[in-house]
Amino acid sequence: MEEEKGSPLRPSNIKGGIWKCNLENFNFYMDIHLRIFLGYHEDEISTWDDFISRIISPDDAKIIRGIFERLLEGITKSFSIAHKVILKNGKTIPVYNRGSVIGNEITGFIIEGNNYFEYKLFKEIFDSAPEGFSIIKPDGTILYTNNTEERFFNKSKDKLIGQSISATINNKKTFDKILRYISNLSNKKPVPPMEYFTVDNENKEIFIEMKGRVLEIENDNLILLTKHDISKRKRIEKRIKSLVKKNHAILHEINHRVKNNLQLISSLISLQSSYTTNPETSNILKKLQKRIHTIAVAHELLSNKNMYTYVNAKIYLQNLINHIWTSFDPGKNTRLMCFIEPVRMNIECAIACGIIINELITNAILHSSTNIKKGLIITVSLAKKESNHAELTISDNGKGISSSVDLNNPKTLGLKLVNIFARQINADIQVRMDQGTTFIFRFPVKSNKICGASL
Repeated sequence: MEEEKGSPLRPSNIKGGIWKCNLENFNFYMDIHLRIFLGYHEDEISTWDDFISRIISPDDAKIIRGIFERLLEGITKSFSIAHKVILKNGKTIPVYNRGSVIGNEITGFIIEGNNYFEYKLFKEIFDSAPEGFSIIKPDGTILYTNNTEERFFNKSKDKLIGQSISATINNKKTFDKILRYISNLSNKKPVPPMEYFTVDNENKEIFIEMKGRVLEIENDNLILLTKHDISKRKRIEKRIKSLVKKNHAILHEINHRVKNNLQLISSLISLQSSYTTNPETSNILKKLQKRIHTIAVAHELLSNKNMYTYVNAKIYLQNLINHIWTSFDPGKNTRLMCFIEPVRMNIECAIACGIIINELITNAILHSSTNIKKGLIITVSLAKKESNHAELTISDNGKGISSSVDLNNPKTLGLKLVNIFARQINADIQVRMDQGTTFIFRFPVKSNKICGASL
């Protein structure tokens, strides 16, 4: 006789079902599938003696009683045997009977002998699956496991079936997490797969991804747990995280050094400017210094905020605009209004917007008319738009740009830079010259070429 553990699984095309016998009062229970197969009503077979005397063939009764005594005495905890049963209609047929002691009950199942090959095939597929399968009660008692589960639990099936899963998990935190997962499944709550780690029979750490579903069998709700070994994926993720961390450290250092080098260049230009007596040369150097500062501020933000490649446009541009404004000391008759949304954009896009803003604010202040009645008002806004676009608007109520200026081919360096950086971020430009000058730049913030930002 083959000693094996019982299984609560019964393929739908197999004739037979599950039975249980209480070891304290010897009450006997058959599920509806087994009752239909044997032809008996629920109240006709209610004790173990009823089962032996009315269902088991007299030729096999002695053997079955012997097995039962061995189970009671604890000599064995499971059995597997082929024998004959007598149906209620008097017909005798061969069956396959298999069961095991779980708690204070013997749980088993009987299938028609003609279905034995189908059952063995089903069991072979179940046991040899690369995924781990286990069937448990809502209280965590293990009813069945397949061969893959042995490695996950680091124990043989003989030592697993009938035990609580608490005996298979060394970490109490993980055990509590699994119990909560099972509880949510039992209460039919939607639960995502959970991950945990354990050690295999070689004391090697393995990571498990576990999914579960409720099996409704008669009045019992059992839990089918499916487990996948995701150790390889976790090792790859760990290496990737390590590489990303190293790359972030390198990018942080690069941004910090770029910022320091730009500040050094700006200081050298400032020093050179102090030795220049020519006003025009001094003015050119100051403009160059502001342009360098525009780039330096972006790298400073990247090095200080741990953003590495992306910046918050509101923080960056507001900081930059404040610096530009205070460097001119424009006076009480000049006002600046900013409406900048926190658009996330990459370094190239941010610097391009910064250069454009620097040139147009500088141009508005330097070329404004001194006889504006309400004073000079400069407005800067950056807003999110549909289809992953942003819109940058810089306007002033000054005298406006001369009609003789060709904006597509300007002569001044400032407007040339505006055009260059607008093209760099794939921006469409609109210019309005009604009661001053308004520049509108509409550009993508998910461009594959430049702006990899998201709104």
